Amino acid sequence: MALVDVWKGVGLATVIYMAGIVSIPNEYREAAKVDGAGAWSTSATSSCRCPGPRRRPS
Repeated sequence: MALVDVWKGVGLATVIYMAGIVSIPNEYREAAKVDGAGAWSTSATSSCRCPGPRRRPS
């Protein structure tokens, strides 16, 4: 029974995680590519360093 509970929780967590990844602006990925980052560095830095919404300076 514990395995079933874990399986149900992982599905919801995955959906929430993917929604967060999709909401990251594409400018972060483009900036990383311009700076010379590879595929792994681009995805790791653009997704892991942006845990929440960012405010733009006015």
